[in-house]
Amino acid sequence: MLDTESIESIGRLVRRPFRHRMEGDRCVELDLTSEFDPYQGLIRHLDPQEKQAVLTLVGRLEGLRVLNLRRNLLGDIGPMLGRLRELEHLNLGSNYLGKMPDEIQGLNRLRSLQMGNNDLTQEP
Repeated sequence: MLDTESIESIGRLVRRPFRHRMEGDRCVELDLTSEFDPYQGLIRHLDPQEKQAVLTLVGRLEGLRVLNLRRNLLGDIGPMLGRLRELEHLNLGSNYLGKMPDEIQGLNRLRSLQMGNNDLTQEP
């Protein structure tokens, strides 16, 4: 699946405008928050299966360098981070995560990780 197709599929699930930046046919930045929404997270209103569908699509954007999923009430993000080897900046703050995803260990290019306001009880 092309990145443009993944972005279009995310858009159908989110049903709101969201920020992303393309370089050629690759999505390099994705922001699923909105400064105009009082709670900011654009997928926080989705049911768990829809959230997982969005995260699966995000995991297909292997050229992502910046990903902002702040305030989306994710609870768990699953294994999708393992495919995002180009990530440099990741914001998972305010998602009620109980643990840091193990896949973070494999993100060798990561320079900025925001995990504040979660329910972390363990880290990899």
